[in-house]
Amino acid sequence: MQLVLRSVNDQFFDQIVFPIFEMGMVSSESALAHLRPQLSDERTGMLVELLLDRGAAQGTALWGLDQDLWHETVHRLLFSDWEQVDGLWRVRAEDPGFAADWGLLLHLALMVESPHYPYDDEKQSRAIIQQLTAEPAPNLGLAAFFAGLWDPTPRFPAHEVLSTTKDRGLYRAGEVCVADWSYRPAGAVALWARQLSTKLGRMLRREETRLQLTLPDSKPVLDYWTGAQAASPYLPVPYSGLGGKSHLWVERIGEITAQVRAAAAAGKGLSMIVTRSTGSFEERYL
Repeated sequence: MQLVLRSVNDQFFDQIVFPIFEMGMVSSESALAHLRPQLSDERTGMLVELLLDRGAAQGTALWGLDQDLWHETVHRLLFSDWEQVDGLWRVRAEDPGFAADWGLLLHLALMVESPHYPYDDEKQSRAIIQQLTAEPAPNLGLAAFFAGLWDPTPRFPAHEVLSTTKDRGLYRAGEVCVADWSYRPAGAVALWARQLSTKLGRMLRREETRLQLTLPDSKPVLDYWTGAQAASPYLPVPYSGLGGKSHLWVERIGEITAQVRAAAAAGKGLSMIVTRSTGSFEERYL
């Protein structure tokens, strides 16, 4: 399983996407008819027209539509970088999103967010990750986001809009929403960016305590994670006692934090989706 991370336009989500999903819970025809005149994007507009032509009947929810057409449409809405020009919305040119192994990113996010996560114990850490994906805890920041927990809870069942993992999804209106994709607004992303230095420094100090030594490479590692150094540093002392894997862990944390910092600097939110594997339907559009 892969996790794909993208920065997104909060205004487009708040004004266009989420109201369309809420309307689409009752009537796909009304939702799509409301969406079409707000778009100047040629490809997305064509997909919406095809969905309307192919039987978006009153009383049918959006996610009951032609699956190929709906999936491409919803991927463009959720994971493209949209901009407003002359009052209409279109997809702008964008950099590719970040993707990596889902289990590894959950593991690393828990290391960042939880000072008590037993990252050096494979059996215990695996059990906690399994629990996280089943019942994400809202106080775990990036880890809860990667696990698919929504905060705040949307007014539509996200796992019915888009699902990539069989039988995974939870929705109780106003209480909890878990899905294979999730979103955090710009305010939450900005808060994460402000907290990163403190949390990452805590990680390194914890590792020094665990190994009972001072890591000579702690400063360049922290500089890389916080953006003060562009490239991942050489590690004469293996981080976390992982031997050959230590460089991968350091690089991936740096890539995650770079995504958070970039979105925060641009005043954007973040969306994520869990994909099945290379060549999956989702990867045709992401």
